[in-house]
Amino acid sequence: MKRFFNFSLILFTLAFIRFSDSVIKKTIFVEIKNRENELKELRFLKDSLEKELNEIVQKFELQNLKKELKELKNFYLELDRKNNVAYLKIEDKVLKKMNFEVFLQENFSLPKGILQVIAKQETTYFIIPDYYYELLGKKLPAKKERIIKNGLSPYLLSLGERLIICGPFSEEVPKDLINFNAIIFSLEDIKIIFHSLKENSKVIFY
Repeated sequence: MKRFFNFSLILFTLAFIRFSDSVIKKTIFVEIKNRENELKELRFLKDSLEKELNEIVQKFELQNLKKELKELKNFYLELDRKNNVAYLKIEDKVLKKMNFEVFLQENFSLPKGILQVIAKQETTYFIIPDYYYELLGKKLPAKKERIIKNGLSPYLLSLGERLIICGPFSEEVPKDLINFNAIIFSLEDIKIIFHSLKENSKVIFY
């Protein structure tokens, strides 16, 4: 009888230990989940505050920039990245409002802030590379036949960092061969921009 009691006591103790262990593990698991949820909420709050702060800083910088531009005596271009709208301006006067499209490579987005016109090109030439014909299994034509005049449109302005302002691309240029980023205006608008902006003219992105 005593042995049976001892054996029962051992079984009860083991069962109690397992039950206690299960309860402890469950409590720890719940506590961990609570902590993870709190951490997520804190991260979300941090991201929200940083976003609000960045927006406030950007608005403040933009206001200061506009004050400076009011005294600028040369033409400059403002680009609203969100709405794809551009403004050709002098001082604080809008001379022309224009729409534009963007042609962007993967993992590239339009910059924020001020860039400058580095170079201007009134006539452009796009050369179809040799490997393109090899990939298509076509005979390589003479070089002059591979040159597309105004392939990148007439009137091109370079902003550096593989970013240009131009008119519509020629339909003869395969889009997968274009390895830079472009802000594209209508032919009428890019002509006005080209003749208004000089080298070192400011282009403002916001």
